[in-house]
Amino acid sequence: NPTELKYYQLIKVEHNVAIFRVGYQETIKRDGKDQVQSFDTGFNIPYGTDKDKYYIAGLPWFSAIESKQANPADDSEKLDLSLTGTISNNEKKKLTKFLEVFFTNYTTNQDNLILISDNVSAVFHTEYQSIDFNYFKMGQGDTI
Repeated sequence: NPTELKYYQLIKVEHNVAIFRVGYQETIKRDGKDQVQSFDTGFNIPYGTDKDKYYIAGLPWFSAIESKQANPADDSEKLDLSLTGTISNNEKKKLTKFLEVFFTNYTTNQDNLILISDNVSAVFHTEYQSIDFNYFKMGQGDTI
């Protein structure tokens, strides 16, 4: 029977299994007529890690959805997106301007891109429109 994926949402990751909520429609022939049936189910994908790489560790399986809500994140895993931070407003303006110049050249001009970045190739036939949101946080050393 023809099946069409409508949506998927990552619900949780635990014990090396990624659990997705999946919605799909299946077209079923009954009495010579097509009937479309919708399904909402859990789809479990076992995975493993090897250093900094992930891989699928077994065959996926369907399961009932226990809850349609993702579990709340632990406070230690939450990122504070407040506007206060260790970076000055002047520095934020410079970083934002750099990002605008970078993405403008990333989508239009390889020659200019070479001047501001190392080993990055332009992506032609795309259009940079705007930066909707940015968040800067100081890392170790000089990293942002």
